[in-house]
Amino acid sequence: VEGDLVFARTGASTGKTYLYNRKDGEMVFAGFLIRTKVNSKKLNPAYLFYHTRTAAYWNWVVLMSTRSGQPGINGTEYAQMPLLLPPIEEQNAIAEILTDMDNEIAALEQKRAKYQLLKQGMMQELLTGKKRLT
Repeated sequence: VEGDLVFARTGASTGKTYLYNRKDGEMVFAGFLIRTKVNSKKLNPAYLFYHTRTAAYWNWVVLMSTRSGQPGINGTEYAQMPLLLPPIEEQNAIAEILTDMDNEIAALEQKRAKYQLLKQGMMQELLTGKKRLT
């Protein structure tokens, strides 16, 4: 469902998250993931997702998942995760700004990839002598 967030609970990927987007198509999740549905009147799912990208979150993950054997965090522990919770209007604004920035970064990366291919083509032409500079 749009806005569902999954948390990896065990292994090397402990703490990694994914925020579902309909554009990604239909998906299923495995037993090593914890699916989270939030009350969107109190918590913006994107705000929570961006929180999982912060140093504070990853410090908490390291602290919680450090145990002998396989690292892991269970659902009860995730439910107790510290989270600054501003009013929903502020969460929405923060999530919108960060989403817009992610979209801009993706567009720039796509543009960079296009220029990289163009450069490779130009190098091929120039370095094989197919094209000469005058």
